[in-house]
Amino acid sequence: FEEKTLLPETKENVVCALGLFVGLVGIVVGIILIMKGIKQRNVVERRQGAL
Repeated sequence: FEEKTLLPETKENVVCALGLFVGLVGIVVGIILIMKGIKQRNVVERRQGAL
């Protein structure tokens, strides 16, 4: 009977957690950029007058 090491599973869990974290940060940043773009477009339309 050999005891298995937990290192490979721990490494996979860390990689999975980092991937999820990066994905969630990307979603949040994308939403923020979309909101800024919408606000900027509205400001430009107000300056030029709505068509």
